[in-house]
Amino acid sequence: MDYLFKEKPIYIRYPILQISYILIWIPLGFIISNCLASGLITAAYYIFGTLFQIIFSFAFEMFAISGRWGAMAVGFFPFTVAAFDLIFLIAGLELINAFLNKKQREEHYNE
Repeated sequence: MDYLFKEKPIYIRYPILQISYILIWIPLGFIISNCLASGLITAAYYIFGTLFQIIFSFAFEMFAISGRWGAMAVGFFPFTVAAFDLIFLIAGLELINAFLNKKQREEHYNE
C-alpha cells in the first residue's frame, strides 16, 4: 500500500495556521472585543435603565442621578472584553481544527 502514500502538506504537519491565527488575533481581537463589549454594555445599560425607570420611577431616578448606575455598568467592561476575546479565540481555533481534519480526511493522508 505504499503507492497510496501521500506526504502531508506543511500546514497539516505543523500548527502554522493556529499559531498565525493566535498572533494575528492578539492585537486584532482586543480591538474587536472592545468594540463589541462597548456596544453590548451600552445597549444593556439603556434597555435596563428604561425598564427600571418604568418599574421604580422615583427610586431609580435618584440611583441614576447619583452616578452609581453608570459605575456599575463600567465595572463589567473588562470582564466582557476578556470573555469575548477568549470566546472568539477558541471559536477560531476550533474552526481551523475542523478545516484541517476535513482536509486530512478528504486527501487520505497516511500517518
